Amino acid sequence: MPPVRDAPSILLSRELDRSVVTAAVHEVYGPVPAYSDLTVESHLPCEVALAWFELAATGIASWPFHIDFRVAPALPDASPQGYVLLAETLRRAASADSLCLAQDYVAGLDPADPFWSLAYVGSFWFLADDSGLDPSPDEAKGGSAPVRLYGPMERERFLARGYSREQLHECPRVQSSRAPFR
Repeated sequence: MPPVRDAPSILLSRELDRSVVTAAVHEVYGPVPAYSDLTVESHLPCEVALAWFELAATGIASWPFHIDFRVAPALPDASPQGYVLLAETLRRAASADSLCLAQDYVAGLDPADPFWSLAYVGSFWFLADDSGLDPSPDEAKGGSAPVRLYGPMERERFLARGYSREQLHECPRVQSSRAPFR
């Protein structure tokens, strides 16, 4: 089956029930079937609109839960990208912050670079340097993986690709996410 086009893996600040994620998928993509059972994957036809995801613990204290979208053969397009809408929906529905392990909105950054992501923290969007996320043995025991946040970013401006890497200032996670963007 083809991989999902517009929903990369998302790390969450808290554990969520499958029903919450399924409801978010339905809000973003409409009433498509949403599966999260590993045994279902091999029996799904490619021409049917559906979403299949896996939920798992990460072992990282600051981002303890993981949603991995595996397939979406004929999933309708979402605008903006599905992961932007999913992160916002999960924040509204479950007060979960999201680290979307992809970014394709900031000029000067390679969207395939695995160390840049988008974070939706406290209802604000940030560019996130997630290069410190590979959990060390200490982090796997409950430590905190460092993720540096840049922003906050104005939603309409980043959706219009109006930011470049040089314009983003560091805003550490421990400070208020309401710090003004300069």
